[in-house]
Amino acid sequence: MRNTAALHGTLLVALSACPAVATAQNSTDDQEPVALHNPVISADGAWMAAEVRSGQGDGNVRVWSTEGDVTFSIEHGQNPRISRDSRWVSALRKPLLEDSGTVTPTNKRAGQTLVLLDTQDGSQRTFEFVLSHDWTYSYDENYTSMHLVYLQSPETKDDEEGPSKDEATKPAKKPAAKERKVGTLHLVHLKSDYRLFTLQNVTQYAAHQTMHHVAYV
Repeated sequence: MRNTAALHGTLLVALSACPAVATAQNSTDDQEPVALHNPVISADGAWMAAEVRSGQGDGNVRVWSTEGDVTFSIEHGQNPRISRDSRWVSALRKPLLEDSGTVTPTNKRAGQTLVLLDTQDGSQRTFEFVLSHDWTYSYDENYTSMHLVYLQSPETKDDEEGPSKDEATKPAKKPAAKERKVGTLHLVHLKSDYRLFTLQNVTQYAAHQTMHHVAYV
């Protein structure tokens, strides 16, 4: 998952000078230019990430180390976030259609797939049907990322029984705004992958940035 030095250098400029959008032109003529979106950098400056999109609109989240020639990629990712201790990079992946817009998405419920990448070894884990996500950190001054908080969309009848034959051939309906805002709140301990608690019927939440506290309604 290596990338060219030209694109790497352009991302550094994008992070320091233009945080919204930057364009990188590869040095070879047979490669089309790519656009960089939503660049972020870790608090210690060790890692940076951005959406890398081609001219055709296809994109991935690319993760770079600023201290060595190491890169990772989150396929079809968007809106990357880096934990304060640089250990984790998270990104949302849109629901994918199997063939075309006439086929029901693999992810039938509202929300997207949350991808969590470990910068220590490049391993990834996924969480399904995520509406939004945030981080909580330890209560000491080290700000070590301890928990991943995410809101999951509510289960539907289709999740239990699966869609009928007629429903499977119809385009998926976009859930109403109210349905998308109500879900199940999860707090996951990253070190042991142990889910500490689950709360139903949550509409909004806020995670404290330096303590293990989450407010919700």
